[in-house]
Amino acid sequence: MAPPSRKVFVNLHPILERLDMNINQLSTTTRLHPTVLHNIQKDRENSHQKRVTIDVLERICTATHYHLNQFLLIEGVQEPPTSIPTIDPSQQHIKIYLNIHHLLAVEGISLARLTSDINETYNNLWNLANHHAKRLSLRVIGKLVAYFNCRISDLFRLEVAEGNVLDNDGLPDGSKSYEIYIHLSAILKKKNLSMLKVSEGSGLPYELIRRLRNDNVRQLDIDSLEQLCNFLQVAPTDLIKYRVNYPLREHGHNDN
Repeated sequence: MAPPSRKVFVNLHPILERLDMNINQLSTTTRLHPTVLHNIQKDRENSHQKRVTIDVLERICTATHYHLNQFLLIEGVQEPPTSIPTIDPSQQHIKIYLNIHHLLAVEGISLARLTSDINETYNNLWNLANHHAKRLSLRVIGKLVAYFNCRISDLFRLEVAEGNVLDNDGLPDGSKSYEIYIHLSAILKKKNLSMLKVSEGSGLPYELIRRLRNDNVRQLDIDSLEQLCNFLQVAPTDLIKYRVNYPLREHGHNDN
């Protein structure tokens, strides 16, 4: 009899929509080639055959500040947003670990028993449990969440590590650039506000609101920023965001 399994797959679209980003923008922030990001989420029907590099997942968590459970999904299961540790991306990054030993202890079973029950090799599961694996098989993850009847947030834990994985070590000064953008479109969508309502409520011209929503403004005076933040009840850091652009890294082309 085949061991139970759940379909596990990667879907970046929900977090990209919340961040008002696209794949190309995420690629510059994570220093991963767009092809890598496309490959890890394509062909959902055959996701059981896919292997994902842990470093890629860590970069996405670090760059987006979203937990793994917001883009590594179990079919039919919608996990609530899970907070991740507060980090300074210029000095720290997120590390991903599997909680296999903890889950085994809770169930009172051994790694050898788990190996037998889900029909996987001991060496493979030992590497996952002891954080020696470089890649994750989504097929194995599907078996583990089914066996322990757990969520992604139960199977994985995220911790803060020192070092900036998003920086481009060894590149000369000036190799990276900062792109400042207005996050108004996502805020309006989240608050279900129209541009007209924001214009009327904030006292700012409709045309200015339209250009801000489209991120098509080159300067913004402090008074207008204050009026907009006060009406929307958001901090300036929620409205004005930035991306760090790096030379692309051809990392993980063979990880699908």
